Amino acid sequence: LSQQQALQYLRRKDLAIEAPRGWCLVKYCGLPLGWIKVLPNRINNYYPAEWRILKE
Repeated sequence: LSQQQALQYLRRKDLAIEAPRGWCLVKYCGLPLGWIKVLPNRINNYYPAEWRILKE
């Protein structure tokens, strides 16, 4: 992911990335951030809601 996409993931915002269907590990600079599940019409973010970044 790019830095902007990683921040969107950590804020639990919608991601617009190309990935194969199913479970994918989200990484930034080689470091794992968490999991997403890619579905045909959306991406589910499994980053814990309590840990999300709230401030811009």
